[in-house]
Amino acid sequence: MLNSQDVSGTVWRDDMWLSRYPLNYQTALDYFSCSPFWDAGCNNARARLEQRPLAELHGVEYTLDSCQEPHLFVICKQLRKAADLAAPEMFFYILDGSVYQTPTIHAAFSARLNRCMYNVQRAFLRLQSDLDPLVKPIPTPSATPDMQTLAPQQQILSKRRLPNADDMQATNRIMTHVLRKNAFAVNDQQQFSMLSSEPSDLHLPHVPAYTPAAGGVAS
Repeated sequence: MLNSQDVSGTVWRDDMWLSRYPLNYQTALDYFSCSPFWDAGCNNARARLEQRPLAELHGVEYTLDSCQEPHLFVICKQLRKAADLAAPEMFFYILDGSVYQTPTIHAAFSARLNRCMYNVQRAFLRLQSDLDPLVKPIPTPSATPDMQTLAPQQQILSKRRLPNADDMQATNRIMTHVLRKNAFAVNDQQQFSMLSSEPSDLHLPHVPAYTPAAGGVAS
């Protein structure tokens, strides 16, 4: 018997009983009496043993409160103080052959409240993730950047060393050397183009062609 403790998380089922007998409003209490939720000293057992009406006994009894055959049966555990006075103490229900204890109002309200709080928190987190890019402040050029808030790539760029005087002098020497080599290359190319030009292009002295005299051979 589990009536003295919270058994809202306990589920009981007897497949052998269900295979032998039908479950309806007439047999629901008989099926429930086989479960650990049943109190063996209840008025129902005494009335059956003593062959007396249930309303004449005082104490704990079970009644079928409502049903939706063949799936749902609600059983009420109540304390009878008089023939016309009974106070409900606990409810059980049979759902498709499985017996459960109904949770208390406090447990049901707490579960619903926790679910509502979870959904509200998720909604606020999603709203915050959507609004973060819009409300993020834009850094001004005069403001000093915070190294911890910079992206890794920006942190690497900010750590680069600025060029000093030695670097500038070395750069000037390299540029001077490159310019000199280019100047020598240009002069060499001009001289080569002058030597490889056609003779007609060169300014050579004009020499008249020799023509022999008519009627004889020159001595």
